[in-house]
Amino acid sequence: MAAESRLSSDYAFRGVEYVVSTEIARGDANDELLVVEVEDKTSAELWRGEFEPRYIEELTHKTGNFKQFSVFCNMLQSAATQTSSSVSLDLLTYDDLERLRSRQKTGGHGTKRAVATEEDRQETRSISY
Repeated sequence: MAAESRLSSDYAFRGVEYVVSTEIARGDANDELLVVEVEDKTSAELWRGEFEPRYIEELTHKTGNFKQFSVFCNMLQSAATQTSSSVSLDLLTYDDLERLRSRQKTGGHGTKRAVATEEDRQETRSISY
């Protein structure tokens, strides 16, 4: 993302069209900040997240696949613009994440189901490669 600070592209998640926008902005302390927006083209519902480099790097470290902030941003851009077959985006609901966690805990045959309040049911974006 070094060449462009803001990038927007159309992306379909499970047959629903969205506009995915990414931007490298400056935070309060004049440090870099990854801004991600995903907007449903039909309903205009918008999700926005702002992420500091340290948070991105800690999160990738926890996954067991550490990425530096700049590398993560480049991967995100490639996934959003679909310019690389090795990375992709997905939009996961809270229930999707709980199913994945359940499968991991029970070796893939999970039937446990977590109960969550409506406040907990936020959509989550993921990058896969």
